[in-house]
Amino acid sequence: MGLLAVGSPLSWEQSQQYLQHVKKHGIAQFIATYRRLKDRSNDAFLWGDEIEYLLVRLDRSTKSARLLLVAHDLLLKLSHLDDHFKSKVVFHPEYGQFMVETTPGTPYGGFTTHLPLVESNMLLRRHLIHKALPTVNDRLMSMASFPLLGVGTHTDPPLPAGGPITTSSYVPDAVMNPHPRFPCLTENIRKRRTDKVCITVPLFKDKNTPDAASVPAPTKNKWGELQGDSHDTIHMDAMAFGMGCCCLQVTFQCRNIDEARHLYDQLAILSPIMLALTAASPFFKGRIADTDVRWNVISQSVDDRTPYERGLTDDNGGTGQLRLKKSRYSSIDAFIGTSDAMLDAYNDVDLAMHDEHLQLLLAEGIDERLARHVAHLFVRDPLVVFSETIDIDDETETDHFESIQSTNWNTVRFKPPPAHSTTGWRVEFRSMEVQITDFENAAFTVFVALLSRAILFLELNLYLPISLCDVNLERAHARDAVMTQKFYIRTLPKSDCAPCQSPMDQDMFQELTIKEIMCGKEEQSCKFPGMIAFVVAYLDVIKCDERSRALIDEYIDFIQMRASGNLMTAASWMRRFVDRHPDYQHDSNLPQSTVYDLIECCDALAESRLHCPQFLPPLGESHRAILELSNAAAQSPFANGVPLIIDLDKESSDARSVCQIIQLASKARRLVDLRPEPFAKDGHC
Repeated sequence: MGLLAVGSPLSWEQSQQYLQHVKKHGIAQFIATYRRLKDRSNDAFLWGDEIEYLLVRLDRSTKSARLLLVAHDLLLKLSHLDDHFKSKVVFHPEYGQFMVETTPGTPYGGFTTHLPLVESNMLLRRHLIHKALPTVNDRLMSMASFPLLGVGTHTDPPLPAGGPITTSSYVPDAVMNPHPRFPCLTENIRKRRTDKVCITVPLFKDKNTPDAASVPAPTKNKWGELQGDSHDTIHMDAMAFGMGCCCLQVTFQCRNIDEARHLYDQLAILSPIMLALTAASPFFKGRIADTDVRWNVISQSVDDRTPYERGLTDDNGGTGQLRLKKSRYSSIDAFIGTSDAMLDAYNDVDLAMHDEHLQLLLAEGIDERLARHVAHLFVRDPLVVFSETIDIDDETETDHFESIQSTNWNTVRFKPPPAHSTTGWRVEFRSMEVQITDFENAAFTVFVALLSRAILFLELNLYLPISLCDVNLERAHARDAVMTQKFYIRTLPKSDCAPCQSPMDQDMFQELTIKEIMCGKEEQSCKFPGMIAFVVAYLDVIKCDERSRALIDEYIDFIQMRASGNLMTAASWMRRFVDRHPDYQHDSNLPQSTVYDLIECCDALAESRLHCPQFLPPLGESHRAILELSNAAAQSPFANGVPLIIDLDKESSDARSVCQIIQLASKARRLVDLRPEPFAKDGHC
């Protein structure tokens, strides 16, 4: 959730006099960091995941599921774990009092044998939290969204909707974590935009869904925004509906700033693809949405733009505000790479910024692409100002920079080294939805980690115009996007793989299905190896150790099966579960009993008490054997294996060209026949 400073946050009214101060000194802090560390190089490849969980209490007698508001006390309890476990896992507060965020205790390193530790560490985190839950009826759920948030009595303890912070018609203020940052963020977003947030999601129309004639028209505010549900729209009105969603994020430390900038760009292009592949949010406020992912819900839930910034009025109140096309939770707006492959023409969307900020950065010797990126961040106001940190040393502290940086929530984040730390330049991959099982979360975490290595090692160029990345992100929201949508992708990611008239030749950007993007497309008009082939080629080159490779291959097989439609996304599987449930009336509304059974089923999947062949592959003996070793290794890691960072000796006599390696890997993957067990004819799984 970003910077969790300890202190006394100012009210929105009190903070007004300091907004420009924070911006001015935030930019100065970035400049100081850049000057000091721009030449830092040869940092180790360190990386790690973040997983957010929901806390749920089940009542078998009433078949009800409610959000359990105990996160603050639970984290206190977990803070007293044995020191042995404290070194292996870290627990963090999140926005919701019903949420917990977890990370490995220390970053993973740059060796292949660190990859099997990921799933083991996730299992350990789940086990430790489960043991600390208050009762046997409580569950830790890695679900992207709680289906009944905002519906009737949906919390334990039961609380009425509303309160002075959110003024919500659906959720109580007490759903927020009591850390002062969270209520302050919530209230200040509402006050800055001059009204409650307005979140709208298209409603899925089932055969018995009421039509427009039978549903009263909702009221609207003076800007024409809905104030309630309509016949085709789900309405929500509080930050909790967005920031109460759970995600899976992965952060990578790069060798130097240039590598971080290049990786930032490449992962931004892939973020919509991975969002669609991990789709897990088909339900909001007790209703079935006509979208499958959380992204736009969160975007709307923290949209602090004023009416002028949103283009609703021509009166900016003399404040110097600019028109802002997006919420501060959005896709990136500009590439920042320094390689020859990066052309300014790819930055084809307008970038709002204050010229004085840009000129200040340029005057300090920061190149224009990075200067524009930072200036664009600072077009936003700080949302939380702590009284204790107003006046700090810009040469040694970064609180004001982080105040802006941490509340620009984009699909990827370029992260300068933090103050008072040995950490280097990093990139955070932020688009993925959390998955139901540790196997899935580990598979996507490991795959993205390996893909990041393959991109850098193979020198892939995935650049697209930013405007096409925005199109891809919208398409990723579609119901069953893996099977129904096509996404723009660069089909010549290696400039030496085929002749190219121009780096901006439109033939290089094609619309492909996710199956084609991940698994490749072999046609005369498009010979694209696919992202999986890039990863496999990279593993072949580094000669990954056999034990790690067996587990990685299971992860890759799973991702290939999901990308090809042989396995459902979590969103599609949950839709199917509800559709087949005997209590569901096919009216787009979720019965309490259906949600109860769904959560019980998800919990059984996460605990390996249930297997659903249309959703997960059967795990092989190699997977179980390696996990047994890795469970012990999570507490005392085994030998390093081979490094994940190598330089291909292109002068060696036996070295194949990178193109040959990729082509062989792509051909090998196409020969793999991955089909799930037949779908069950009866029951929900």
